[in-house]
Amino acid sequence: METKQAIEDRHSVRVFTNKDIEINKLKKLVKLAQMAPSWVNSQPWKIYLAKGN
Repeated sequence: METKQAIEDRHSVRVFTNKDIEINKLKKLVKLAQMAPSWVNSQPWKIYLAKGN
């Protein structure tokens, strides 16, 4: 994907559903997020996962 296309195609999601997401899918998503580059490999993020009723 070209950078210009990525910028033009981006959008924000502000409407969510109450549909549950499988915990394995959430774990995979976190693992993928951990692979994202960070400035000087500082990895400044913290991930909190809360799952309610």
